[in-house]
Amino acid sequence: MQGHVAAFLDDQRSLIAIQKHHLLKQFALSLWEKRLGVALRLGTAMVGLTVAGALGFMVWQASQSSGLRIQPLSVPPDLASRGITGDVVAGRMGPDG
Repeated sequence: MQGHVAAFLDDQRSLIAIQKHHLLKQFALSLWEKRLGVALRLGTAMVGLTVAGALGFMVWQASQSSGLRIQPLSVPPDLASRGITGDVVAGRMGPDG
């Protein structure tokens, strides 16, 4: 009877050792998953901040811009004969016109 109990306990010890081994591997994988998840979130946050910063910079540049240049237009001959040339029309369309 004692031989059976000793064999049973040996089997249980080997099962416990196998379970420990699998749990350690699972824990290591779980740790890497968490690290990669954090890295992905940080990367997404960096991309989002970069896009938001670029949009903010473009809006700021547009608000600070004081120049608008309109190329001279071609006008019909009857307007040109009255002195309304392409330069005049372009000037009237600008911010000062």
